[in-house]
Amino acid sequence: MTRILDNLNRARNDPESDYHLVISLRDLLSQVRSGSIASRSVLEERLGDPDASPLLEAVYYHAYWELADEDPYTEGAQPALQSYQEAFEAATENEWSGVAVFCVSELITLYGELNHEEELGLWLETGVSVLETEYGDQEAHLGNVGRLLDTIQRHRHVAPRPVLQRAIDYLQERVEYARQRNAYWNERGFLDDLIDLKAYLGEDTSAEKAAIADSFEAEAEKKGERSSMVRASVLSTAIERCEEFVDQRRVAEWKREIREANRTAFQDEMTEISHQPDEEATEELEDAIESLVETYEDWIDQFDPSSAFKLLLAQRTFVPDLETSREIAEGSIVSEIITRTTISPEGDTVAVRDPNDDLDQRPANYGPMAQFSDRLLSSLLYRLISRGILVEHHFYRLIWDAHWLTIDDQAFLTDLVIAFFSNRYAEALHIGVARLEGVTARTLEHQGVPITKFESRESEQRSLGGLLRQMRGTVDENVISYLNYRYVDPAGLNLRNRVSHGQLRYGVAGFHHTALCLFDIFRTISEIETAYP
Repeated sequence: MTRILDNLNRARNDPESDYHLVISLRDLLSQVRSGSIASRSVLEERLGDPDASPLLEAVYYHAYWELADEDPYTEGAQPALQSYQEAFEAATENEWSGVAVFCVSELITLYGELNHEEELGLWLETGVSVLETEYGDQEAHLGNVGRLLDTIQRHRHVAPRPVLQRAIDYLQERVEYARQRNAYWNERGFLDDLIDLKAYLGEDTSAEKAAIADSFEAEAEKKGERSSMVRASVLSTAIERCEEFVDQRRVAEWKREIREANRTAFQDEMTEISHQPDEEATEELEDAIESLVETYEDWIDQFDPSSAFKLLLAQRTFVPDLETSREIAEGSIVSEIITRTTISPEGDTVAVRDPNDDLDQRPANYGPMAQFSDRLLSSLLYRLISRGILVEHHFYRLIWDAHWLTIDDQAFLTDLVIAFFSNRYAEALHIGVARLEGVTARTLEHQGVPITKFESRESEQRSLGGLLRQMRGTVDENVISYLNYRYVDPAGLNLRNRVSHGQLRYGVAGFHHTALCLFDIFRTISEIETAYP
């Protein structure tokens, strides 16, 4: 059974999981359009059985039309339109809201490409109706809303003004709901859509622009309580987004606050030695992060989003260098000769490290070095995501590329991505930390590395710590030490055990640690693929 057929069966048994099916079909069409899938045989292999449902039939005929050298309207586009409409009706009956949005989006797109303006206008109105009925509640999951709104925006020249006004009314409601929940990214995304639509209709957009600036300030205030570096990143993004329409005195104040936040980050988050960084140092930090953003954008232009992220995974800037840590430690008399005891937040002595007993341990300065690299990476990821450079669907391609993972692995990783981009960080972090071990094991097994441990007559899969030890000598030592420090070692962050034993503090489950966990999952896959030819 193919993954798509498995997702179809899952949706039939659980309508709320239809998004797995939608994501896999959307990715399939994306690969057809990009040329990654260039033959009907590969298409049929990936779909499994196109006759299994009208939805799969629609995607098959749509893809066939995209693949054809000529314009096989009667063999591709026409049956695709009919099957999409049948699939939309079935989705409505089965309460597959994600499938309904997918069908409407593809119908609008296909009718637009065929220049069938009358039918296009009708489906644009249907699209707005779907938003109002399926995604009108305050608690509605908004994963598919953005794509349908983008599709409507691309074809707004055909939509009657009353239909666009309904879309504006809908967006204004979503902005208010997002503001009440402190969902800042969603709020600004809807405000951007509002600005585009109202500007197209010749309406004033000053209130929406002011609301975007206010949203950035509210987010900086809220997230700055946890991290000064994140506060600086939020305000930097605010300047990049709002400088052209806000008062310059406000921009100057943001720049002053960025310098102050970076200075605080130097003192509190990046070093174990308290000092007062000068303005030049804080500006260098800001310039370095912005330079990384520009480099990432260049990679996307030169290659593609998936390749750009894989290049980012390989950057050693975001992993502490053990050799440097040891060289620094050689100059420390006290920190490296005393026994170090680690006490958990619950008051337990979880680790006692005697340098005389373990000469290969991490030096005392390793923690602050890891903290620095983590903050730098977290700040970069925030800027890439909040500016729409790194987006949700980029991760689905990475999940699909890891074809050796089980169907369950891919389903959990999909849920992780959805929860993360929906700002449900506590949920996402628990999924990600729990799945890191399985993803690591499956990737090692795919490369022919034994993942089973034997004791007496019993056998079982190695734990994450055991898998990391198995990788020593092949995978980069710096990466192994970092993953061990972050997820396994009681003297480190020990996130895996703290999550599995219910000891994680709720305040830890924010953007910072969740973004790093998501990155670490794909970094681990990349490192194993690179190290084992």
